[in-house]
Amino acid sequence: LTALCSIGFFFLLNPFIKIWLGGKYLFPMPLVAVIVANFYLGRMRSTVLTFKDALGLFWKDRYKPLLEAITNLTASLIFYRYMGFIGILVGTTFSTIATCFWIEPYVLYKYGLHVPLNNYFAKFFYHTIVLFIAGVTTAIMLTFVNSTGLWAFIASLFLVLIIPNILFLLIFRKTKEYRFLKDKFCQLTSFY
Repeated sequence: LTALCSIGFFFLLNPFIKIWLGGKYLFPMPLVAVIVANFYLGRMRSTVLTFKDALGLFWKDRYKPLLEAITNLTASLIFYRYMGFIGILVGTTFSTIATCFWIEPYVLYKYGLHVPLNNYFAKFFYHTIVLFIAGVTTAIMLTFVNSTGLWAFIASLFLVLIIPNILFLLIFRKTKEYRFLKDKFCQLTSFY
């Protein structure tokens, strides 16, 4: 879901703004990319945070918020000086990767799950690579939408929903996570 939403935001944010408010309110694509990167990292962290909070592991990473805030402020000010407004968001991305990205799963896996952390990072990077493959494939397919306006947006929305999901189905269909979700979905739909 995070990958699908990230791809959707990346390709549909500016077309939506253009239809809604007009072309003068469009974001530069590097800014869109940083916004999407922050969204992706935030959503990918949410599962770890949920489990960490449910296990009550607050004390183990009590200094992380302070380290994250200092890193975020420092990085944002440095990047702002060289990049302008986008630098503030780049600073947030940097601080997330420099602190939260590795501290939160470390605390969860070491003190909560008591299993090695290698598998988490391997899956995270694998899912990120799949996201890029789906994004590039979607970008190629979107080149066939030559017009602008509402109908082009609807066509783009259709492609953004279909292309990544087909790729995700092909890539993940044999994983235990996919089979689990499929079973749950089948149980839910048979209930109704």
